[in-house]
Amino acid sequence: MPRCPGCGWIPTKEARWECHKCHAIFNTFETGAICPGCSVVFKKTQCLSCRGCYPYEDWFEDGDFLEVSEKQKDEDITIFEE
Repeated sequence: MPRCPGCGWIPTKEARWECHKCHAIFNTFETGAICPGCSVVFKKTQCLSCRGCYPYEDWFEDGDFLEVSEKQKDEDITIFEE
């Protein structure tokens, strides 16, 4: 389960982020930080509670993130870093 490394906020399934490139609206934790509209990968995720921006992997316990990393390897993606 993801948790903000800054404030401890736990995102709900209803939480949504917007892609800066194509403006798709999605839950970054359901897609592995990959935009479903244009395949951009977000290396950092902004907390919707404290507004801090943290590396995506920092939101997870080690075992949880490994599963997401494997998903990212299978995608044709563009990496976005702030």
